Amino acid sequence: MYRRFARLATIDGLTAVDNRRAFDEHLEAELRNATRHEEPLALLLIDVDDFKRYNDTYGHLAGDETLQSVAAIIRSTLARPSDTIARYGGEEFAVLLPRTSASGAFTVAERIRTAVVAARRDHKTNRATHVVSISIGVAVTTTGTPDALIAAADEALYRAKAEGRNRTAIAATASPVPAAATPQPPTR
Repeated sequence: MYRRFARLATIDGLTAVDNRRAFDEHLEAELRNATRHEEPLALLLIDVDDFKRYNDTYGHLAGDETLQSVAAIIRSTLARPSDTIARYGGEEFAVLLPRTSASGAFTVAERIRTAVVAARRDHKTNRATHVVSISIGVAVTTTGTPDALIAAADEALYRAKAEGRNRTAIAATASPVPAAATPQPPTR
């Protein structure tokens, strides 16, 4: 019974993915592992584009359904048991990808982004598309602090949004990652 309640305390009630508390714990543990084994840890910060406009247009119940749908799409695209998704806050999600290079993280991010758009959920007030879309910031590290990794992914997320939304951006650096491991996103 204790384990059941402890698990419930780490699940987001709306989306049924990990909550921020669980994310913080996973991030610290995965960062320790990455540092110990000198392996990369990738973080994707995901934001639903123009979500306030969505709620204003379709209502909060529809907004809740959209968050549930986006969470389910993200979860369904993660291939490995070690990959985790959490609701980071509001309309934001976080994905941890242990042992994943920048190019691998970019590939996963693009798979998630295109799957959300392919779901074709109406969003007539979205400035990027007329369907629900997401913007993603990617950061990769092999060492450092949780705050540094989050800050790098957050900076990349804001750049993705500033460049027009419905896109993925990779952080310049979160910590020492070989330059060859940092891909250039395809031009559009």
